[in-house]
Amino acid sequence: MIDPSIPGSDDWWLTRLSTQLGKSFPRLGHLRSYIDGDIPVFDAGPSAQFVQDAYRRFVQISRLNVAELIVDAVTSRMVPTGFRTAQTGDSEGDSAAQQRWITNHMAVQARDIFDDMATYGQGFAHVTTQGLITALDPWMAVCETSTATPWEAEAALVAAWNPVDASDQMTVYWHHGDTVMMRVATRKGKTSSIRTDGKAWTPGKAWDWKDDPQPLGLSRVPVIPFTARKGRGQFESHTDSLDRINHTIFQRLIITVMQAYRQRYVSGELPDYYPDDDPRAGQLIPYD
Repeated sequence: MIDPSIPGSDDWWLTRLSTQLGKSFPRLGHLRSYIDGDIPVFDAGPSAQFVQDAYRRFVQISRLNVAELIVDAVTSRMVPTGFRTAQTGDSEGDSAAQQRWITNHMAVQARDIFDDMATYGQGFAHVTTQGLITALDPWMAVCETSTATPWEAEAALVAAWNPVDASDQMTVYWHHGDTVMMRVATRKGKTSSIRTDGKAWTPGKAWDWKDDPQPLGLSRVPVIPFTARKGRGQFESHTDSLDRINHTIFQRLIITVMQAYRQRYVSGELPDYYPDDDPRAGQLIPYD
């Protein structure tokens, strides 16, 4: 069982970071909805399903996915041009870094990181002790940085679902003296308990440590944050404007179609009663 009562301990960092991750889900879901062009449809009730379907269709054809264009316009121009290692007198370090970039297919993975940074305000990369670099989904990673070095993680957490033993796993990294420690917590379940639907999530305390803390022999936490300006996505400050664009398009379509149906009704082209195949067959249609 996890006991977060001791500040700076592995239990404390696990609880602290996983709670931060769960609290971020509503914001991440909100921003993702703009990238996906997913606008919620009001609930018209089971007796008016035809209204809901019609409304959904109007919503679909009214959506203008400007958010995705904003993100692509930025990230399509972000291309690393080279590397310079910090070690003095290391004539081979730059080429070694370049080779590691190529080996890890970072030309592809970097775009994922940049897209996350432009969408959510932060992207992540994970570096193993074997030199493997992978892009991390912001839905499954969180870190805390220090004020002095905001580009470097003080502690980090990486969540994942392990289908082999049917369990959620959370790997936590934190500084302990001159080295970085790592420990893995697990929780069994038929499916993952970590939400991805945009609703807030609380980790709870029903987690068990898989093993003892392990020193990695590293001076830096191997989760690297790529943070955008002010930690915001490229369109996050302008969602009201995007809503106004979609709302204006939607209203124009509604007015256009309503006027067309009014003309059809006035000219006698529409029936006065619901047809026989409708649940309200024989009832007067309330065109008002």
